[in-house]
Amino acid sequence: MNSQADNRLKVGDICASDPILANILKSLFGKNLPFQCLPRQIDCKDADSEKLLEDGFKRLFHCEEAEREKKVVLIWVLEKPYTYQNGKKSTVVRIDQTENTIKKRWASSKLLAEDHKERCDEEAKCDFNNLEKLAKNDCNWSLFQKILCDFGPLRIWYSNVEELNNATVSEKFEKPQEWEKEICNKYKKYYDCTPLKDKNRCG
Repeated sequence: MNSQADNRLKVGDICASDPILANILKSLFGKNLPFQCLPRQIDCKDADSEKLLEDGFKRLFHCEEAEREKKVVLIWVLEKPYTYQNGKKSTVVRIDQTENTIKKRWASSKLLAEDHKERCDEEAKCDFNNLEKLAKNDCNWSLFQKILCDFGPLRIWYSNVEELNNATVSEKFEKPQEWEKEICNKYKKYYDCTPLKDKNRCG
């Protein structure tokens, strides 16, 4: 990845909205964070319909960087923090990784289609204000509609294994899966829970 330092995230940029996340990343990388944002984001207006939301993810994951970057760790981050049932606040929706390109990892409709056959029944059982329950039951349309409009926009931070290893102040890892696990373990330790769309990676 031919990164430009000016595009890198800085600890100070994160502290105001998510001081816990800032401390996690600082413990791993000091002040020189290796993450950059994909150049596009998903906004509240993208949650007006499922079709618009699918188009929003397609726009996000079909950009040049998403088509090029491989062996990366991804952190899905909201602009404003939501509150867990345990009272802690977080901006993180998901921590993810891929050996392939970001585009190949996320087909445009895959996220909303994960449990599409049972989606309507599941959403009917969900408390719309309980984000953890929406996420656990894969009520993805309701979840993203809620978080985008209340806490968005949603941005994707990414970094490849080489840059993660160059920036780390602790252990180095060869695979994105190992880096994902390391960041997830730190997240669970600091927040006493997992990211909303965890899929047991941090469990």
